[in-house]
Amino acid sequence: MIKSWFLSACLVALPVAVQAQPYITPATPRPVLVFQSTTVNGNGADTTEDTLYTTTIPAGLLQNVGDTLHVVVKGTAAASTDTKVLRIRFGNTIVSNFNCVAVGQIAWYFDAYIMKTGSNTQSTTAIINSQTTTNTTINPSSITDTGAIVLLVSGQNNTNSVLNSIQSSSIQVWFMPAT
Repeated sequence: MIKSWFLSACLVALPVAVQAQPYITPATPRPVLVFQSTTVNGNGADTTEDTLYTTTIPAGLLQNVGDTLHVVVKGTAAASTDTKVLRIRFGNTIVSNFNCVAVGQIAWYFDAYIMKTGSNTQSTTAIINSQTTTNTTINPSSITDTGAIVLLVSGQNNTNSVLNSIQSSSIQVWFMPAT
């Protein structure tokens, strides 16, 4: 049995910093909200591609391999058989391109990830869900990520000039640093 006076003597011999050190887990990088909007935006009364949301990703945000942007966008498409197209663009790369053609008010949801894979190279993955369809796209990208990059969500009615046949209701862009 160890005597209590022996333990006290051992603790006195240790530096104070060592005596009271609890185990601390290393900090985990947390996602940072880069852009958010709940403004409802719709396409124009034309058949051209119209911007629903746009933001600029700051220069140098994607510094390390594994740094990722997570983009979440949602909205609705009109109750018609018109060909309505939704797109997310990262610079000049189309991350996802989705056609809404079903009759009925279609709620849609984009969930996209853009990950730095090397010097000025990225991998983009997007899943879009609607009430009738799920679509997944995976694309490589070669955007110069040391400069500012435009992230754009657009809508287009290819068939008729119907105002607001595609509407977005919210977007969030998160930055997730590599671990």
